[in-house]
Amino acid sequence: MEEKDFKKASLENVTVPKNREFIKNALLNSAEEKKKSFFSFIPAKTAFAAFAVVLAAVFMVVEDNNNPGQTNNLGGVWSTYDDSAAGNNSVVWPQSPKGCENLFEKSAPGFGGKGYAVRVTGTAGDKAGTVLGVNTYLSEHASCPRCSGINISMYRGVRFKMKGNIAGGALYFILPHESGEPDENKTSCVSLTGNNDYMADISGSVKNEWTDVKLDFYKSFKQPKGATVKIEKVLENANRIKWEWNGNKGEKMDLWIDEIEFY
Repeated sequence: MEEKDFKKASLENVTVPKNREFIKNALLNSAEEKKKSFFSFIPAKTAFAAFAVVLAAVFMVVEDNNNPGQTNNLGGVWSTYDDSAAGNNSVVWPQSPKGCENLFEKSAPGFGGKGYAVRVTGTAGDKAGTVLGVNTYLSEHASCPRCSGINISMYRGVRFKMKGNIAGGALYFILPHESGEPDENKTSCVSLTGNNDYMADISGSVKNEWTDVKLDFYKSFKQPKGATVKIEKVLENANRIKWEWNGNKGEKMDLWIDEIEFY
């Protein structure tokens, strides 16, 4: 009998549909036994540590707002900023820092009616092109006057929950590219792009109810005009992330942010 005839005859005698459940259960039981035998050799603490490492590689929680303090889950501080240094009379709350004195405070409740959330409100000043916003540093060593960032290049993007009302103007999520040195006033880190950073317009995601916002680092962000730096370089040493509102005279904004993570 030729080989092809042998194969045909063999297959004709196989009743796969009748045995599907048996095969499935056998495979599942085999996998379960292998899993048990594998973990039986690993101490509980080691297994938990390994699981935590794998979890960290999948996503990084920046802020869950379970605590009312000024810092996020990574130890970095929150703070607001405005354009008063440019001579404008725009107003932001919580008040922007005075020197290195941080005046930020969280609001309650957060997403799901629990804990806290980051809230920032503002009114555009008399000059055109008001700029104000809120940012959070990604390390306890990244804020004034230190400028030590972290590597987030292993993640695909950032996601968070947001609600509010911008009633005019535009809201951007920004990934600053900054050096490891503070400016001459030691109040912020020196920009390597002249503040022409990668940004994503998220104005359309501002709703009255909590909304999920998901931004892909390689698809959602536009390269700054005239910039040559690749986003990979920005992600390798990220100091902070920013939500920045650009408004016109007299316009108001009210923004809530919660559950921030890199994924």
